[in-house]
Amino acid sequence: MSLAWIFPLALLTLLRVGAALEERSNGAIPSENSFQDSLIIERPVIDEYGNSVTHVHDKAGDLAYDYIVLRGNNDARCLDGTPYAFYVKRAVTSAGTKRVDIGLHGGGWCFNEFDCYERSKSGLGTSKYWNATWCFNHPAFGSASGMWDDCTSVFLPYCDGSSFSSYREEPWPAPTVLNGTDNTTLHLRGISNFDVAVTTALTKYNLTDAAEVVLAGGSAGGLSTFLHLDRLRHKFFPRARVVGTPNAGYFLDHKPMDSNATSSRWFLPSYPDEMEYAYTMFNASGALSPACQARFQHTNDEWKCFMAPHAQEFVETPFFVLQSRFDQWQLGQILRLPCILNQSFKPPYSPSTCNATEKAAVTQYGADFLEQFTPVLQRADAGSFLVS
Repeated sequence: MSLAWIFPLALLTLLRVGAALEERSNGAIPSENSFQDSLIIERPVIDEYGNSVTHVHDKAGDLAYDYIVLRGNNDARCLDGTPYAFYVKRAVTSAGTKRVDIGLHGGGWCFNEFDCYERSKSGLGTSKYWNATWCFNHPAFGSASGMWDDCTSVFLPYCDGSSFSSYREEPWPAPTVLNGTDNTTLHLRGISNFDVAVTTALTKYNLTDAAEVVLAGGSAGGLSTFLHLDRLRHKFFPRARVVGTPNAGYFLDHKPMDSNATSSRWFLPSYPDEMEYAYTMFNASGALSPACQARFQHTNDEWKCFMAPHAQEFVETPFFVLQSRFDQWQLGQILRLPCILNQSFKPPYSPSTCNATEKAAVTQYGADFLEQFTPVLQRADAGSFLVS
């Protein structure tokens, strides 16, 4: 994909980043509630690895978790270069350390340098807005699977914009047209954030003998689950029974409603085009399935392995998908229906303004979704809850 795509996308930044960051997964620090007020937050300490660890517990002793800022590892960074951080809820008993669930935060992607620079100023691109109780804004923390009361829960926040798939050793230049400076750079370390956080949790909380592990994520975190489930099993838990539960992470390889339309919004690249450019910008090849990329290498389409419909075929670890055929984000941002783009992600909802053409496009998208999802339905080692 040509670099020429980036410049028209400068116009898209303010329109799209607001929806993707604010509505889908707000990066702001949540307001304190009575439960959070009852927590005891201890002073941070520096552990043997040079990381900052804040221990949090309630007065009754029913909850205990740690907020770990990876200051001792320069490879784990958010887009703006701030250190990556994550949360670990301790198991209640020693038997609980045999069960681990890992929750992956979602929140869309940044598809180009413009998007990533804007994201780096939000809670989805920097850790400077995170704190010891920020995790309570996200249901993935506590029990990603919702199955175990006594287990070790690891929650990985999201600040790389790449579904934990980027890696560039050197900072990547951001465009100066938006920020007016000559030295702004991006830190593309998504897969390092994943690896370093999991490694730290394994070592610090004695999880190497875990017997059962669940990896779960929603939205962009759902895509992350497809992309990194095998990595988690092979690299970190080779002796455990590992399963994945991607939630709303099956984003179609699909063009907009009418890619031949003359409206100015169709001059922008489609969602697959954006993922193709992002794959290269993120240097994501090292984080994704080698077998999948080998399949598409002859057509130079390795970037397709950054998308769930293509990546799922090469996932060897069992998974259970939670998904809607008519995901609102997909109808708005992939199919690009104006009537959906104008709709809020949360109540109060406005009455539908979709015309007959748009309604027909929604119906067709549901059929197209089922076609691309059929390979999952045919797998003996996968299950799904697919709503209409």
